[in-house]
Amino acid sequence: MLKNTALAAVFAGVAALGLTACGDTAPAGPAPQAQDTQGQEKPKDKEAKDAETKAKDAPELKKDVKIVTCEAGAHGGVKATLEVTNSLDKPMEYIGTIIFVDGSGAEIADGLFNTGTLQPGAKATEEIPGANVYTKVRGVTCKVAQVKVDEPA
Repeated sequence: MLKNTALAAVFAGVAALGLTACGDTAPAGPAPQAQDTQGQEKPKDKEAKDAETKAKDAPELKKDVKIVTCEAGAHGGVKATLEVTNSLDKPMEYIGTIIFVDGSGAEIADGLFNTGTLQPGAKATEEIPGANVYTKVRGVTCKVAQVKVDEPA
């Protein structure tokens, strides 16, 4: 019995050492910002800001997408016409989703858009059909749900 207790204690000690050695030594939380020699945060350069913008659905990108028309077809279906303007300093491709909402407030369809490469300041106009709407819709409205950008290939 004493032999089993001693063996269990040795095993527990070895296991504890093994877990400690595998632990993560990096501090938890966000990575620290770059600082200059006087300890102040450096402003992010243009490329870092552009990379952040590309990586997420940024609300500031939604201002680049204008819904020109949003309508229901006389015999069914919905469509929207969009005008997208590249407000960034580089050629970019805008990719996003439009949501179609009926008069009761229910989301009835969505539509995808992809502008292709837009030069800085350039505009693209696209007509976006709502997917899988086969009945007549009353009071349709459209909203921009998501906008992302990607560098041209």
